[in-house]
Amino acid sequence: MKPIYSRRAVLTSMGLAAFTGPALWLPRRSQSADSYLNPMQKSRVVIARAENILQPDNTLDAERAGKLLDEAMRALGGLGEKKEAVDVWRSLFSPADRVAIKINSLAGRMLSPHPELAYAIAERLIEIGIPADRIVIWDRSERELEKAGYDPREAKGKALLAATDSQGVGYEPQPEISGSIGSCFSRIVSKGCTALINLGVLKDHDLSGVSAAMKNLFGVIHNPNRYHFDVHKDPYLPDLCLHPYIKNKIRLTICDGFRGQYDGGPAYSPKGIWNYGGLIASTDQTAVDSVAESILSRKRRENNLPSFREQDREPLYIQLAEEKKVGRADPSRIDAVEATI
Repeated sequence: MKPIYSRRAVLTSMGLAAFTGPALWLPRRSQSADSYLNPMQKSRVVIARAENILQPDNTLDAERAGKLLDEAMRALGGLGEKKEAVDVWRSLFSPADRVAIKINSLAGRMLSPHPELAYAIAERLIEIGIPADRIVIWDRSERELEKAGYDPREAKGKALLAATDSQGVGYEPQPEISGSIGSCFSRIVSKGCTALINLGVLKDHDLSGVSAAMKNLFGVIHNPNRYHFDVHKDPYLPDLCLHPYIKNKIRLTICDGFRGQYDGGPAYSPKGIWNYGGLIASTDQTAVDSVAESILSRKRRENNLPSFREQDREPLYIQLAEEKKVGRADPSRIDAVEATI
């Protein structure tokens, strides 16, 4: 099938150069993201679910998806009196931010963050005063973005679409060291944003056990394959998350679980697919992974599948992330709340 558009021409016309210029101010880690430093405060994770949002063709009812996102954000900010969703967005981002929404498009249209959800997030950022040309939805390659259903015509007026392999982007020429990681970072995360949203998928992974939040960030470096051996138990992912490009910029993690995969990942595998019907949201990506592990493990038990431990891929990196103070993994230190519409 012939391409229906020239992605690079669209990216150029939408001002992608703004994301690839001189290095932007590197902010201090936000207070909300540092909540784990307070031993008396739990990390809040919202599990928001609703019926009749996922359509038979694997698209979302955009209006209902937006309402569920709003309810999730209200619950995320509701530590006492219930806040409006827009107030929670304002507490995490400012109109001066450049926001990069990192998706996971590896598995194509059947198992990637739904464009309707990504655009709903962008629209909420616009609502608090961030212009559309200061919001980018991105991943490693233009080809993967296109295969996942991201079309610049649909994104127009909501966000830029870009990839590290887009013309004029690329990786930094020199590697950065963070613990066990030595990698060149995508210029979108190094130079192109002041704030990062991690938008992953609720899915199983044949090496790491779980691919929901932290695993999605392997897509920001040039050599993730180097760190896949024993990734389930080695500190690669926590160390990556401790680099200032991630640690100081990440404000929010959302896991698309409208359609999940409990076996056969990370590529799309029909045998392990189920409609979970919701999303998971937190300012603590480690806590999102901990909750995702519980959901996937429960679904595997229901289907009489071996546990992650029995298959020698128990995601011990989640516990390592707590030990390294990336976030919380212990369920007793996570405030998991439910929301619906």
